[in-house]
Amino acid sequence: MISALLVCMLSAGAPEPAAPATPAAPPAPVSPHRQVYRMQLTGGVLLAFGAVTMVGMGAAIGVSRGVDRERQQALDEGAAPSELAALQRRETRAEAAAITTGIVGVALVGTAIALFITAQRKQRQSVTLGPGPGLLGLSLHARF
Repeated sequence: MISALLVCMLSAGAPEPAAPATPAAPPAPVSPHRQVYRMQLTGGVLLAFGAVTMVGMGAAIGVSRGVDRERQQALDEGAAPSELAALQRRETRAEAAAITTGIVGVALVGTAIALFITAQRKQRQSVTLGPGPGLLGLSLHARF
């Protein structure tokens, strides 16, 4: 009696064999118009970020010039060497920030321009299928 109950309990907990996995369907191709739209949208976002970064570069240059004026004034007044060293470090940091933001800004703007140019070329070279005279009432339209 106990062995029959034990067999029933063990067989009830056994997992059933899994069904074979169905292969995933390949992703649907993106239409050329949607792809062009995405490229233009991405280019616009990168252009905006590049412009903001360039404003940051201008602010860093302004800070650097201000610190340079402070350092020149401290030199004229005969400030302590530790104060001059601190002003020099601030100026160096501001110049490094200006250079870094300038490089990043130019890279972002350059990428945005490249995306706009590529999107324009793709838009000109798009091929569409539409109604018209042809096989089964469909025709292929291509723009180059």
